[in-house]
Amino acid sequence: MTKTKTQQAAASYFDGFTRAFDDVGAKIQVPEATRDFFRTQAATAAQRAEELHRQAASLADQSKTVFGPFAGSFDAVTRTMLDATLANTQHYFATVEKLADANSVGEALTIQADYVREATAANMERIRSGADQAKTLMADNAKVVQDQVKKAA
Repeated sequence: MTKTKTQQAAASYFDGFTRAFDDVGAKIQVPEATRDFFRTQAATAAQRAEELHRQAASLADQSKTVFGPFAGSFDAVTRTMLDATLANTQHYFATVEKLADANSVGEALTIQADYVREATAANMERIRSGADQAKTLMADNAKVVQDQVKKAA
């Protein structure tokens, strides 16, 4: 396929812009003290997120005993959401740590682009899995309700 003159001009313009940005980005160095600060903060925040996850999971377990059989479904969905949230949080802080190791703006942008791509793919898979789980749980709960109605009648 042949490019039009407008497409060629645009490609040339953007290629030049990209080269210039890459050159400048490669020359800008991030100080080691800044990178250490971000590593420390990311590690601390990740630990706090894991503790919150443990507390929320404990609360979900307690609700199961309080609310009976329907809470089992609620517990499964809640756990899935909690696990997804923790995975997203861990991925985010791992990326922050990687960004702290970046020596240039260009390297940081590459790390950020990888993060967005990986997070999007993982979340799409979690959404599919969650939808399948919710569908199964709804069908199971509907059967429990039907059985209870039959027994009552």
